[in-house]
Amino acid sequence: MKLTCLLILILLTQLNAKTYSQKVSIQKRNSTFPEIFKEISSQTGYHFFYNRDEVLKQGKVNVTLHSLPLEEAIGQCLKGTGMYYKIFDHTVVIKVTAPGDLTTISRTIANAVITGKVTDETGKPLPGAAVKTKSGSASTVTDEKGYFKLTVNHTQETLVITYVGYLTKEIALAGKSEIEVQLLLNNELLNEVVVTSFGITRNKESTSYAVQKVNEQAIQASKQYNIGNALQGKVAGLQITSSSGTPGASADIILRGGTSLDGNNQPLFVIDGIPVDNSTIAEPQGSSGQLARTVSNSNRAVDINPDDIESVTVLKGPAAAALYGLKAAAGAIIISTKKGVSGQGKITFNNDFELQEQNRLPDFQNVYKMGTGGQDVNSRLSWGPLSGENATLYNNAESFFQTGRIWTNNLSFSGGTDKTTFYASAANTDQKGIVPQTGFKKKSFRLNSDLNVIDKLKVGFTSNYIHTLSQQALQGPGVNNGSGGVFGSIAYWPLSDDMKNYLNADGTRRRLVSNINEDIDNPYWSVHNNPVSSKLDRFIGTGQVKYEPLLWLDFTYRIGVDFYRENYQSLRSPGTSLNQNSNGGLLESEYFNKILTSTFLANAHTKIGKSTGLTLLIGQNFELNNYTNNTVFGTNFLNPGFVSMNNTANKFNTQYLADKKLIGVFGNFQVDYKSIFFLDVTGRNDWSSTLPEQNRSFFYPSIGGSAVFSKLLNMKSAVFSYGKVRATYAKVGKDAPPNKLQTQLTTDPGIVLGNGFGYGFYANNSFLRPEYTNSLEIGTELGFFSNRLNFDITYYRIESKDQITQPRVSQGTGFIFKLINGGTILNKGFELSLNAMPVNRNDFKWTVDLNWSTNKATVTELPLGTSVFRNSNAIAVFNLAEGSSFLNGNFYGIRGTTYTKNENGQVIIGDNGYPTVNTSQQVDLGVSRQPDWIAGLSNSFTYKNLNLSFLIDARKGGTIFNGTEYELVKSGLSTKTLNRNQMVVLPGVTKNADGSYVPNMKQVLLDQNYYTTIYAANAENFLEDGTWYRLRYLSLSYTLPQKLLKQTPVKKLSLNLTAKNLVLITNYSGFDPELSSGGAGVGGTGTVGIDYLGFPSTRGFSFGINATF
Repeated sequence: MKLTCLLILILLTQLNAKTYSQKVSIQKRNSTFPEIFKEISSQTGYHFFYNRDEVLKQGKVNVTLHSLPLEEAIGQCLKGTGMYYKIFDHTVVIKVTAPGDLTTISRTIANAVITGKVTDETGKPLPGAAVKTKSGSASTVTDEKGYFKLTVNHTQETLVITYVGYLTKEIALAGKSEIEVQLLLNNELLNEVVVTSFGITRNKESTSYAVQKVNEQAIQASKQYNIGNALQGKVAGLQITSSSGTPGASADIILRGGTSLDGNNQPLFVIDGIPVDNSTIAEPQGSSGQLARTVSNSNRAVDINPDDIESVTVLKGPAAAALYGLKAAAGAIIISTKKGVSGQGKITFNNDFELQEQNRLPDFQNVYKMGTGGQDVNSRLSWGPLSGENATLYNNAESFFQTGRIWTNNLSFSGGTDKTTFYASAANTDQKGIVPQTGFKKKSFRLNSDLNVIDKLKVGFTSNYIHTLSQQALQGPGVNNGSGGVFGSIAYWPLSDDMKNYLNADGTRRRLVSNINEDIDNPYWSVHNNPVSSKLDRFIGTGQVKYEPLLWLDFTYRIGVDFYRENYQSLRSPGTSLNQNSNGGLLESEYFNKILTSTFLANAHTKIGKSTGLTLLIGQNFELNNYTNNTVFGTNFLNPGFVSMNNTANKFNTQYLADKKLIGVFGNFQVDYKSIFFLDVTGRNDWSSTLPEQNRSFFYPSIGGSAVFSKLLNMKSAVFSYGKVRATYAKVGKDAPPNKLQTQLTTDPGIVLGNGFGYGFYANNSFLRPEYTNSLEIGTELGFFSNRLNFDITYYRIESKDQITQPRVSQGTGFIFKLINGGTILNKGFELSLNAMPVNRNDFKWTVDLNWSTNKATVTELPLGTSVFRNSNAIAVFNLAEGSSFLNGNFYGIRGTTYTKNENGQVIIGDNGYPTVNTSQQVDLGVSRQPDWIAGLSNSFTYKNLNLSFLIDARKGGTIFNGTEYELVKSGLSTKTLNRNQMVVLPGVTKNADGSYVPNMKQVLLDQNYYTTIYAANAENFLEDGTWYRLRYLSLSYTLPQKLLKQTPVKKLSLNLTAKNLVLITNYSGFDPELSSGGAGVGGTGTVGIDYLGFPSTRGFSFGINATF
């Protein structure tokens, strides 16, 4: 504490001395007056206004001044020259004229007009370059020819010129009213500004941790409508997995592996400095039987309009996001939206139209037809006789999926004056899915505005309203782990029956099997009669005030709100084969979520001498989260044709309320020595309402440093351009979910026998303590060939301890799950980012970006002395396989039933010649769903007005459990069953009476019973390699020449063609090895690497037009 106070005292003393030093000391010989004025300006901060030619005529003089006040010093300099001066605010006016005329001159100072042109090093104009005064009093942008015009307070201002991809340049006007500026290319963007905690910008060179920035162009090139998917392959260490190819499907986003056994592993999303919600509806409250893997619900990142995004900064580890606190233990994705620029109004219109089709489907056997036991009988199975050469067969799976389409329109307005800027947009997305009767519609309206009230006071606000409508179809196991998922029905529909023929002549439902208990829902009937729909209204808004009373000090207050209301409905029409819903069922849920944040920041910065920079940030943060869910589930429709909750005979109501308060104070101290050595120290203390009072307060720090050794050792050469090493350690705390301190009572009839209250499945804990994540990160950044080839290499070690988990416990305790502290996860990994510019000529430019990463997640401790942690939401196939984590083993593991094996791992064959199945317990299958490595390679080629860009994605290793293939085996439609009715000797050993083993020699028949009860009972038969390589997108765009648009109001017009998921190379036999059956709605390790009766991914082709007025 004493050291902190001392540092603050030193800092304030230095700042105070700098601010109030107005004494002038000069000793110059044979110097011009502009040189003398410049020296006085550097000592006092006062600007000089004069006619350079007139002043130079005064010749050169000798000046010696010792600690004189400003006015006395100027008087001594001008003595005997015939020149006069007058001070207006912080401007000194010099004129060879009578003193009375100086007042007239001063009136023109505030209205000096500066004109100029901005070009690159080849002389090519840079349209859209930002030009502003260093004081922030005025700003504008260059036109299409690189010209600008700016009104400044005085001609002694300094202009700051910036352009994406180029080094920032400062130009001192020194009395000039016309300038030309040439910007130098910054190939590696080492000096780029990145957005870190609470919207604070920092020079990337000063960071001590890995940060990656994705710009607007990279986001737009992907043509993705969920920002999560738009980041695929663009950030090292970021793994994004879609839940399916349905409209609005969620994206599971993981940075550097998971940090929680069964909690939220998603990174924090931040928009314009405030945290926002990115949750996904997992399992609605009540006894509806609906699961996370039943419907691919959207994660709320889908609400963000990609066209509004200026840039995305990914803070990968706890160190980078330490100031954001416990929500950022898994990293943070910082989104900055577009702002207006003063000086030039702009209207932009985008229109994109995309056609989609299913990417790939599993193979179906067409040799055997409907039946069981080899007999031609009416059945939903395909274990009948041979189809025959002239048999009529239907490609039911491929015929079911339709051509989807997405239509997106975006209109934006931006502009402003020297005092006010604004950006406004309206966007509409209308998607029809590849699954009939599915779709997603989104409307988004945004207004951002900033106002310079006075020179030192700025205010700003952002507002975004979103309205979405979604309609989905049931997938996976349907409800209550029974039939009802659409592809589950396709997997059992015999090819000898036309699935499209789902209605009788009188309009009633045609059944495949007359017995409703054995029948399945026809997929066409299901999408029309068992839809799942939602309607959401959301508002995200921020307000900010920034006050800079002194050059070295500023205060910021920001308040933000994110709230939405979602109405969710799942209909099960009478006559459905869904378990416990045959007479109709209706689920209606209303969700309300509000996050209110308040943040205060005080930021001070100065220099000690000329070499050491100090920055101190202190702040306070308050967050209030309100969540409400009201659910009603009704069954047995009184009138089969009327959909209403009032029309159900049995109703079950549930209400869930959760309030959470979080208060935090934090600080950050930075030292910059000669822009070579950087030190970064942070500390934060949180108080969380979800923890017991004795554990409510917890503190966590971070410390990092970096050194630019290329500057230190003066190593710059024609080959080597830049070198930096960095290291950081961080600790981040994490609290419990709401309402977990006291065990709750329930009236759920599925749990409580009879009337009254009883305990539910979950036992809570009033002695919880916060969990902690400790992170160590080491990295280096290297640049070669004038920074045209750059590397960023990182090693990290992240350990998450004292996990707040809900492991399964003995039901003898009266519960199924118990909330406790226990469990440790260790993640280790490497990341590599490469960017290069192999060619940069006047008309041709080629850029390359490569991102590669590997992560190994291991469970080093589990609670209650257990050796396995079961993730109930990650069940692959009920009673066959599920996602699990194993002590001293894989975090992303799979457990399942297997053949019985001896100590040497050989399959034991029974007396009947068939393998014996160990159905009594599920065991570790010894595989990991996590890939060995992931990579993304982007290329962009620009020739004059033509651009071609593409992204190749790759994933090596990682095991997929193919639950869809399991169901195809059971139904008889799997190609694995084509060798049925053959006599074979199955590999394995038989056990002798003396306990020894000999190779099996007994022949057996591969019949229906073998495949459905023995082969299908071995989970290992459905494990597949998850390696894949894909062409994520290929985009071609053309910008029309300016000369064609001269007579039109259009300033810029471009056309683009994009193909998505054009090529997929994999040995995986299912839909797509990148899919996740439960999406982002499943916590812990999720359902990454589990494929179970979902929907295929899509291949798309889009055409777009972009016009600027």
